Amino acid sequence: MDGRGPRIVIWTGVALMSAGLLLAPYVTSPWQLYATLGVAVSGGANMMTYTVHSQFLPHWFARRRALAISIAFAGAGVGAVLLLPWLQTIILTEGWRASCVAMGWLVLFGIAPLTFFVKKNPTDVGQNPDGDRASPDTTAGRHAAAIIDPIWAATEWTLRRAVRTTKFWWIALGYDTVKIVEHAVKTAGSMDAAAIGKVLENTRDFPGVYATYSRSKENRNGYPDHAIVMNIAGSFKDGSFKAAPR
Repeated sequence: MDGRGPRIVIWTGVALMSAGLLLAPYVTSPWQLYATLGVAVSGGANMMTYTVHSQFLPHWFARRRALAISIAFAGAGVGAVLLLPWLQTIILTEGWRASCVAMGWLVLFGIAPLTFFVKKNPTDVGQNPDGDRASPDTTAGRHAAAIIDPIWAATEWTLRRAVRTTKFWWIALGYDTVKIVEHAVKTAGSMDAAAIGKVLENTRDFPGVYATYSRSKENRNGYPDHAIVMNIAGSFKDGSFKAAPR
């Protein structure tokens, strides 16, 4: 990413994802299914979405960076709302193999051409962040003055350091919420509210970053304390962080 820019990374993701989707209809054994829809599609999607965009989008915005990144990331949700009903129709009428082929061609001919417009930095096209016409030195001064917490911004963040902050676990809780909703929609197999609600009511021990979640018909108004089991961050070598802060 740093050496060659986002374009080559996204193109690699397009190649992997489209190849996995287009080859999936020809699988004849479980390992082939894992290799296509599991490894190729998942790996390709990771190289096309949040991971890549979160690394080059901040270069283009300073004053409204959070808004810009939020709009970009919201595209995944908008895409799901638009594409899932279409794919569901194909699956019901022609089968899952046809839906893989349709999605594969969409990725190949829809996303690949758009990648030509991706640039890592605004300086690559003779611009400054936020479209400012001021010199880079003047723009940098304005951006520095706009930083709310200079110490936080100047910190060289690592995963080990981040997990010791409360903000990290607030973000983790928000991430878990999105994943629970995603799980409910995928398990229900439709956008029907009743079907999604039924899945949520039968959720048991759903693994999250912040906690493990369960919900039942008797507990509709959130998650009671006894239904949340804090995950122990035992994967850290120093063992100094035992659980998410309350």
